[in-house]
Amino acid sequence: MRCEGMLSFEDVLFDSTSIEVVLYTRVEESAVGRFPDCNIGWKTTEKRYYFGRKLHLSCMPNGTLLNFRLTAASLSDHKGFAKLNNTKIDKVTCDSGYQGEKGFAGQAISLTKPWGQSQHQRFLNGKRVTIEQVFNVLKELGLEERLKLKNSRSLGSHLLSVLTCFLAIQYTNLKKGLSPLAYGRFLL
Repeated sequence: MRCEGMLSFEDVLFDSTSIEVVLYTRVEESAVGRFPDCNIGWKTTEKRYYFGRKLHLSCMPNGTLLNFRLTAASLSDHKGFAKLNNTKIDKVTCDSGYQGEKGFAGQAISLTKPWGQSQHQRFLNGKRVTIEQVFNVLKELGLEERLKLKNSRSLGSHLLSVLTCFLAIQYTNLKKGLSPLAYGRFLL
């Protein structure tokens, strides 16, 4: 997509989501043994702990995926930001979990405030909806299918297969002039 000029680094959205492999209430030694690279994180939106990993994404305002990183669940958003940020990016929009980030020289960082009433905050929150839609599409494609996961190796394979499927859908849609998030016709 980069070679064909479909990607732009002018304005980029950052966010993360949790990948829960075992319900927190069922975490025991066997689960920790099967998933040694997973740990306990906090789901702020649900105000509860989870056992798994965290997926950090960067995407364009139209929903096209640019980059991703899979990290430990306990890693905070602003540490994931350093792994995804790039000197080619001009402007970054992210939520308040990234507060305190400086970015690179000349890079503008805009933080969304969920209850912000100003015209600018409403605009930023509207832009941020796109990355939430990306997470919803990934979940529809099976990102959080706990029943299929047997160990860490299967978790990594599963995540890569979902992200690869998502990128193929986006590429096909962009070539046809459709929204990169239009995935319904690809589901069985």
